[in-house]
Amino acid sequence: MHQTTAVVERIFAIFSDWCKDRTWACRKGCASCCTQNVTLTTLEAQQIVTFIRENNRKEWLAAILDSKLSPHRPNYTINTLARACLAGKELAEETPSTPVPCPFLLESCCTIYPVRPFACRSFLSLKSCNPLQPALVDGAHLAAATAINQLLEHLDQGKAWGNMLDILTLLLNERKEGENGNGTRHTLRSQPLPGFMLGPDEYDQVAPLLERIFLTSVGGRTIETILNGR
Repeated sequence: MHQTTAVVERIFAIFSDWCKDRTWACRKGCASCCTQNVTLTTLEAQQIVTFIRENNRKEWLAAILDSKLSPHRPNYTINTLARACLAGKELAEETPSTPVPCPFLLESCCTIYPVRPFACRSFLSLKSCNPLQPALVDGAHLAAATAINQLLEHLDQGKAWGNMLDILTLLLNERKEGENGNGTRHTLRSQPLPGFMLGPDEYDQVAPLLERIFLTSVGGRTIETILNGR
């Protein structure tokens, strides 16, 4: 297993453990929040492609990606937004998008659940939601999820970042055509971490989680050391 992949898996596991003390309404078959408007890093997409290949479902994935999908394509990465926020700059608002069900759903269940992106893993609601009842997300939880998304982007900096469907398409084309996979006109590039978007109260709640991640060892090096490129 590549070291960066191992880091991603450790971060996922630590975050999951951090969340376990809360009572969440999310359950198997509850798919109201599962749309095609999911963003991820190339690292996360590679895990999905590997899972698909190991289960001999590459043609199935290609068929999904070849269908007429119109995913939301963000104008900014999370760390790009963070850099602007920390500098006191305002960016143009994202174009509103219509929530279309995720193409990886089958009978309201996720067919790539073991390798689902962090955006999916981290979206947890305190109340059951439906098309008329939006999710209820805890503020500290949202702050923690945003911080970890920033870490994942930093870990994968320079690689393609964007809508899940676009990044997966990019990786499949790379395998077919030998492209370098650093981006297409529909994707952005992951940016380094400029700092966390945490207020004082949020920092007090999220700092223990971040410290645990930073001090975790992967391959004889702490995640903090790996993130710092040392």
